[in-house]
Amino acid sequence: MGLKKPGLTLEEHDKLGAELQVMRDRLVDISVSLGKAYPNAKLKGVPGKAWKVVDDLRSLLDGFVFQEYRDRDTQELSQVYYRATRPDYKKSR
Repeated sequence: MGLKKPGLTLEEHDKLGAELQVMRDRLVDISVSLGKAYPNAKLKGVPGKAWKVVDDLRSLLDGFVFQEYRDRDTQELSQVYYRATRPDYKKSR
């Protein structure tokens, strides 16, 4: 009996992708709100760093999905971590 290869199942990637999309959307909303509330404050750009970290993680995981599931439809895989073009995507508020 062979060992399970390391990595996430496609379903696990999809669930994580949904969670990261919600985080990113919320961080962008917070950044915009703070920018409006404190337009001249020194925090300018700092909130964007938070969503940049989430974007960097999504990018790395997106690469893993394409490496691990080469036999799957690329359109399907491209929407695991970048969900805005999915028909089931709803931006949370």
